[in-house]
Amino acid sequence: MTPVRGWEVTMGSQAETEQSRDAHDRIAAALRGLRYGSVTAVVQDGVVVQVDRTEKFRVERRASAESGPRLAR
Repeated sequence: MTPVRGWEVTMGSQAETEQSRDAHDRIAAALRGLRYGSVTAVVQDGVVVQVDRTEKFRVERRASAESGPRLAR
């Protein structure tokens, strides 16, 4: 199979190939739309068993005379 953006699905049994594709799809889905944060793949015995997505965002305060300047972006 041709590598896709650094991913290569190794040729093994049908089940291993499907597991690799499933892991790739889940990681790609976790990355989709992520602006700031991280995606972590947990691997056990060479198999992705968990995908964690942590998204971060900044909350801006409105500027007023008492509260000072807005938070920087």
